[in-house]
Formats: sequence, structure tokens, C-alpha cells
Amino acid sequence: VLEKQLQPRRLSSDQQKALSAVFIRLPGRTVSIWSYSRDIESGILASQIMDVLDSAHVPAVNMVGAMISTTIAVEGIRFTGPDDELIAALMATLKDFSPVKARYTPEPGRSVPAVEIFIGVKPIAIAK
Repeated sequence: VLEKQLQPRRLSSDQQKALSAVFIRLPGRTVSIWSYSRDIESGILASQIMDVLDSAHVPAVNMVGAMISTTIAVEGIRFTGPDDELIAALMATLKDFSPVKARYTPEPGRSVPAVEIFIGVKPIAIAK
């Protein structure tokens, strides 16, 4: 059990293909992807997703490793944005990573991507 918890999150080849298929089925949507600056594990997973975006020719904003925070770290994968259809498809595709749809509050006059993906720290279950 402990070994599984400590293994880094990675996309399998099948997951990469499924993720690419989502973007082929729902083309033309811009995606941004973020991860913490000092979290190598989440950065590698975010980079794998970025590679899929690049290979599927998805317009993407690469903010992998750009998040600096002084608050409690966000765990897991969070999706936010105005495109509910794309978010639902991504959540279904990445269900093995227990993704969460975060609250989206539009800001007037701000241009936003269809979906922002934030790869937070890997959640570790604590035995009680």
C-alpha cells in the first residue's frame, strides 16, 4: 500500500491516447496548465499533459512550474473554466487521478482559456 502511495503519478500510453482523443473530438479550445514551481512530481505529470496538448495541436498556455504559493498546497488535479463539456471529458479521461472540478467565477473583461488545469501535489492518504 505504501509503495503505491509513494509512486509518482504518470500518464500511461493509453491515457495519453485517450487524452489526445478528447482534444481531437473537441477541437479549437485553448487550455492552460499549471503546477507548483518546486514540485517535480506534479511538474512531470503536467509536462506529460502538455506534450499531449502539443501533439494534438491544442492552443495551450504552458505555466508548468510557474505557480509560487505561500498558502497550503492544493492537492490533486483541479479543473476550472467556462467549458463544462471539455472539463467533463477531461475528468472522465483522468479519473484514475481523482480530479476535481473547482469553482469557476468569471471576471468581467478577462480573457480566459476554455479550461485551466492545475496539477497540485500528490495526495497521500494518512492511515487513522
